[in-house]
Amino acid sequence: MMKNKFRLLIGCFVLLGFFAACDKDGNEIEDEKILTERIEDIIPKQYLDTLNKLNFKVNQGVNPPTVKGTFSVKPHVLDTSNISTDPPAYRFSDAVLTLYGQNNNDFSIKMLGEHFLNDRDTSIATAISGSGNNFTIYGKAKSNIGTAYAISAILISGTLDGENIKNLQTGIIMIDDSHATGLVIKNGQARIAFDSDFITEKIADVDDNKASAKRASTYKSKSTVSLNQIID
Repeated sequence: MMKNKFRLLIGCFVLLGFFAACDKDGNEIEDEKILTERIEDIIPKQYLDTLNKLNFKVNQGVNPPTVKGTFSVKPHVLDTSNISTDPPAYRFSDAVLTLYGQNNNDFSIKMLGEHFLNDRDTSIATAISGSGNNFTIYGKAKSNIGTAYAISAILISGTLDGENIKNLQTGIIMIDDSHATGLVIKNGQARIAFDSDFITEKIADVDDNKASAKRASTYKSKSTVSLNQIID
């Protein structure tokens, strides 16, 4: 009798473990589906492949670290490009990146920038992937040039290192030039840049409730060199 009860108990534990594993795997599959759909809404696969060919590192995974704050990207230097006229190792204007409002249930994150695409950059769609301390942020932004406009993707990869980010890369690629033909780089043209001292310092904390109203304007760029990354 005792042996039967013992066997029944062991059987229950095995079944519980089985269902727990199925639930975990099921959740992970669902998370991957949500993340994949979100990324594809931001940047079509062929353009993501282009960035990969230019040695932009995409940190995959559905367990990204929480990245929050305002960060100083300097010196911000061109690494690779598929635009023949780009000068090697060109130094862009020092940039500022603000991240907040990360939600690991739907893999969204709010991103504000200065001097990546324009003086002020705001993503109209975002996603974050990664695992451990490694992450990649995906943003789609609309840039206005007079009455014309263009849609480009900006990706940022790095490794969270305490309060700072190390080995930060930025990838800019044009995904819709149809409303600004001749003014901006062509669809599929891309530039990869990096923080050339390999440490992107956090310069301010961010309040999720106030970040959308307050930008990172307290930081002043000391660089006078500027190349708008989407202007042709």
